[in-house]
Amino acid sequence: MGDSKTGTTALQRAFVAGREAGMWCYPGQRLNHNALAARFRKGAGDPDIGFAMRAIWDNMRAQNAAISIISAEYFQSVEPAKLAQAIARFWPEAGDRLALVSYVRPHIGKLIGMYCERLKAGRLHLSLGQYAARVMEAQRLDYAPRLAGFRRSFGTRFVALPYVNDHLRGGDVVADFFDRFLPGARPHPGNQHPANPSFSRGQVQLMRRLRRAMGAGPLSRHFPRVISLYIRELGLGADTGPLGFSVSDIGKLQARYLSDAQLLERAHWQNDGFEQALFTATPGARPAPLRPHDIAVFDRVVDTNVGAWRADPEGWTKAAQTQLRNARFGRLVFGDRDLIELI
Repeated sequence: MGDSKTGTTALQRAFVAGREAGMWCYPGQRLNHNALAARFRKGAGDPDIGFAMRAIWDNMRAQNAAISIISAEYFQSVEPAKLAQAIARFWPEAGDRLALVSYVRPHIGKLIGMYCERLKAGRLHLSLGQYAARVMEAQRLDYAPRLAGFRRSFGTRFVALPYVNDHLRGGDVVADFFDRFLPGARPHPGNQHPANPSFSRGQVQLMRRLRRAMGAGPLSRHFPRVISLYIRELGLGADTGPLGFSVSDIGKLQARYLSDAQLLERAHWQNDGFEQALFTATPGARPAPLRPHDIAVFDRVVDTNVGAWRADPEGWTKAAQTQLRNARFGRLVFGDRDLIELI
């Protein structure tokens, strides 16, 4: 059940590959089960939730697998008591065999990941520091109360784990999950392309530069995400240094989230580097300037896609959906000819 920005997409790819290899039941044909979780988030009535949950249960029972896995990071936003009631009502046979697993990323890294995701979605034009101030004020990253709610509703069936690289078994979340919950199984070989790498400082500048095109008239809601794929595939701005907070902002974040980190350490794990991550976070280095070549290629990518959308909105959107779907499954997003023409 997430959290977001904890390698969930990489885990989901491993689950899909294992399903295709007959290792377990992973219901449906999508990469995740967010559609199920969204029924709770949108306040759907019990009949709607029940229909979806029964369909998944019937799928799992029909496959008669020893292990069934459901993965949806949207569950991080579902009210724990409502989820517990639905499971008791619609999946009563699960009982104590059910485990709910949530990885939790240290606050500063999570903020950077959230910021990049909103840039990719075209929903944000604040600086990183401005965005962090907004999140702190809205209490959107206070983990302890939310995880306490899941613990109250599910007891020991709910497992919270720190997403701290040095403390993940095998060095990454896929290896860690398999070692803890699927002993004896090994991730099925698959595409190892990074699922959702954070932007560099220069790539953030490019995405904010995109605002001019977004303000030039209506565009597909897929537009920012497709442009972010071009940035990744072409490596535009990748050599400008990692994104990070200023020294001043890090001090504010440490003061704001120290108590939350300590509560998690006491309630869910001990000495797993989560609290320490607040104090080992390093400020972002002074960025290297964007190369004129990268800016020129980026502008050409934007202009070409804007033109293609205006000429054929339906055709462009269909192609964009295919690219985004391929990216989610770790497949090659753009063909070689496309890359050569753009460069």
